[in-house]
Amino acid sequence: MRNNQEILEETPEIKKALAAIMFGRNVFIHGRPGTGKSTFIRQIIRYFESERRNIIKLAPTGVAALNIGGQTLHSFFQINPGNIHERTEQDYIRKTLKRKWKKIDALIIDEISMVRADLFDAINEKLKDILESPLTFAGLQVIVIGDLNQLSPIVHNQGTLQDDLFEENYKTPYIFGSLCFEKLNFQHIIFKKVFRQQNETFVKHLDSLISQDEDSLNNALDFFNKRICQTRPQDAICLCAKRKSASIINKEELAKIDSPLEIVQANFQEQKDWLTHNTADEDKTPAPVQLELKIGAKIMTLINHKEREYVNGTIGTIIDFEKNSSGEIQTIKVQTQDNNIIYVERYTWFKMKLSPNGKQIEDKNRFFTQFPVQLAWATTIHKAQGMTFNKTYIDLGFGAFSSGQTYVALSRVREIEGLMLKHAIYPKDILHDKEVQDFYTDLTNHTQEKQTLNK
Repeated sequence: MRNNQEILEETPEIKKALAAIMFGRNVFIHGRPGTGKSTFIRQIIRYFESERRNIIKLAPTGVAALNIGGQTLHSFFQINPGNIHERTEQDYIRKTLKRKWKKIDALIIDEISMVRADLFDAINEKLKDILESPLTFAGLQVIVIGDLNQLSPIVHNQGTLQDDLFEENYKTPYIFGSLCFEKLNFQHIIFKKVFRQQNETFVKHLDSLISQDEDSLNNALDFFNKRICQTRPQDAICLCAKRKSASIINKEELAKIDSPLEIVQANFQEQKDWLTHNTADEDKTPAPVQLELKIGAKIMTLINHKEREYVNGTIGTIIDFEKNSSGEIQTIKVQTQDNNIIYVERYTWFKMKLSPNGKQIEDKNRFFTQFPVQLAWATTIHKAQGMTFNKTYIDLGFGAFSSGQTYVALSRVREIEGLMLKHAIYPKDILHDKEVQDFYTDLTNHTQEKQTLNK
């Protein structure tokens, strides 16, 4: 699979997934970190575009949606977060949605591990209602991608009607607990080859973090706990469990630099798109609303440059600002950790909308313009999902608090030599959801049974 920018090795699993999707099957792509899921998504999108078929790109969070040039599930399906099963009653809205949705060929949903079962059912209900179809998901092809061992769905348990309905009707928040899941008859394909890490021992111990074997887990913890380092290396990015911890590190390090502070405000429309209660929301904005930068500051890029001069997660140090006659920064000159010089300019992200012919297009009135960078002495584990770094320093604070958090943190580097820990990792930090373990056990057993029957 290739274009001018990317090459994805066609493993047997990737070939199988491509064939299933081209055949029109509903497909669930599983794969641990570094198995090429993000590159595969871009390939599938290019395939549908080349066939002049309309594929709708969706994700559970705003930033995840922007990363694939798509929309959030709530936004696209016009689902009220306070009452996800609320029916669309206005006749003119129903007619407009029906006219556009009838031209959709397929849906692709990224970061499926974060999609709640009840939301997945609400999407099914909305599609069947608007398109007046008895078929699950109104017969549209559905492609979902993610790793259920990574970041999990959020269940607030705040005593709302929504929470009460969830507790009454669902045994698990994961997508496989939805009422419509089995009806979609997904073909499950697991991407097995890890492209990010080449060290087989490293990969084996990462796998042990999600296994149910106690001895393997203890061996893995011994392996990783040899990487404890009391002092944070200056060339490593600190991955923090809490957003506040990352913010404190970045502010402290920035304050140590004597050069003048430069403040760059983002330019955007439609505050509700990017802010929550008039406050910047990390899950909504693709870059900080207010950037505080200095020459000498450590930064990380947040997009893949169109000519691959840098990628999402490239780390470097600011060595100069190029300004216009008014003193406004036009370009940030950065020396990367690989000693390359890159020039970072402002970038504009757009919210997407559905055109009358069923294609997702940029909504030019809903934009966010900012330099695609953030300070990079530290960042959150959540923000780092999907990124690859040369060196990381893991700080779980008082311990992991979310399923998959430790697993995501430890898998961000290519080589074990690039991984360091502030504190030892304990079994309590390896948070598992038994439902996920049971799901994958059943999936493996079912696959083996099919292979035996086909022999």
